[in-house]
Amino acid sequence: MNVYTPIKIVTMRKRHGFRSAEAFADVIGIGATTIKRWESGRYKPNGSCNMLLRLFDKHGPDIFYALRDKPQKPEGGEAERLTKIFTHLAAKGWFE
Repeated sequence: MNVYTPIKIVTMRKRHGFRSAEAFADVIGIGATTIKRWESGRYKPNGSCNMLLRLFDKHGPDIFYALRDKPQKPEGGEAERLTKIFTHLAAKGWFE
């Protein structure tokens, strides 16, 4: 599995056109404070967050924009959001 280091996260964010951690966080649905902690090396992304970063790295922000069927975040927090994302992607054949 691809592990995202602070340098890789910052580089990926900038490569996809996001100048700030806040803008990047808004797109992928993770708190800006968490992104900043990853980028500073204070914390490391866990397994599911590494997968989320891998999806973003491979497919860019469009996949996340496409998944937004409501303007607000779904109920249930990050675990439910990640489950919905992975279920949707699996149904579309992204993991084949």
